[in-house]
Amino acid sequence: MEKIVLRPTTWKTILSLIANIAMLAMGIYLVYSLHNNFGWLTILLFGTTLILNIIQLISTNNQLIIQPEGISIRTMFWKSEIQWKNIERFYTKKIFFQNITLIRFSPQYTGKYLAYKVDTLAANNEGTLPSNYGKKAEELCRFLNDKLEKYKTLSS
Repeated sequence: MEKIVLRPTTWKTILSLIANIAMLAMGIYLVYSLHNNFGWLTILLFGTTLILNIIQLISTNNQLIIQPEGISIRTMFWKSEIQWKNIERFYTKKIFFQNITLIRFSPQYTGKYLAYKVDTLAANNEGTLPSNYGKKAEELCRFLNDKLEKYKTLSS
C-alpha cells in the first residue's frame, strides 16, 4: 500500500519567528524605556504569535497524506479526510501574490463544510490546501491530479 506524506517547509515559519522576536523586543523597549502603554499590546500580540510559531515548528501534525483511499489534510488544529471519489480535480489560483492549490469537489459530494455556498459564490473556490508543502502550486497540482487519476482508475 503506497502512502506519501508531504510536509510544509519551515523557512516561512522561521522567518515569521524572527520577525516576532524583533517585534516582541520592540514592545519590551516601548514599555520599559519609553513607558508607553502601547508596548503591552505589542507584547501580547507578538508574544502569542511567537508561541504559535514555536508550536508550529516543533509540531509534526502539519502534513498532507496521500493514500489509495484519498487524502488526509492535517494541521496544528484540525484534520480532514477526503476520498478520491469526492474530488473532481485540483487546480491553482493566484490570491494576492501567492499561487495556491485548490480542490474542486465532485458534484455528488455531500460532506461540504458549512460556508461552502458562501465560498463558491464569493471567490469561486471550493476547498483550499493550507500549504503547498514545499512545492510550487502548479507542481503540487499536477502531482495530486496524477494521483487522483491513478487511484480513481484503480478503484473503478
